[in-house]
Amino acid sequence: MRADADSCCASPSTDLSTPLGTSPQEEAEQTSIAPSRRKRSVFHLFNMMTCATDCNPLDYKGYGCYCGFLGSGVVVDGIDKCCARHDWCYNQARCPLILTYFASYIWTCHRRQPRCVPTKGPLGGPNSCGHQLCECDREFVECLKQYPCPRAKAMCMTSPWRNTIFFGKMGREATIALQTLL
Repeated sequence: MRADADSCCASPSTDLSTPLGTSPQEEAEQTSIAPSRRKRSVFHLFNMMTCATDCNPLDYKGYGCYCGFLGSGVVVDGIDKCCARHDWCYNQARCPLILTYFASYIWTCHRRQPRCVPTKGPLGGPNSCGHQLCECDREFVECLKQYPCPRAKAMCMTSPWRNTIFFGKMGREATIALQTLL
């Protein structure tokens, strides 16, 4: 992974339960306007992207070298850099591997601003797996907001995985097997 990827994510110990410049009254208003959402994190990411951008989240699937599965290679542009940082952030989260894409977390959306809500209990708090993944997703969509919605997929020419799978440079049997999985 690139050396600058460490600027991606907030420290897992960062507590964002009270955002800067938010009064307790404003915080209560935001919570009542935007109810909490609790689903699996892969669905959270889709919904969080919808909250924060005017883009279709599916437009990012397979974009560049890092957006979607099998991220590797050289980052092709700013959007791809956001995806690479998101991958790095997920790798830094203290979560069991199986939970990375399925852990539940709570977040709200108010005025196109997603906010992660630390939960209480033995599996909750700002250091919990779910909250760390929420912060990764939140920072990812904030990064994407800097760029216009992609109109076409940026091509990755440096990833052996993407060149093999997405550009049809594998055998017919492997292509059919992969299509049945997707």
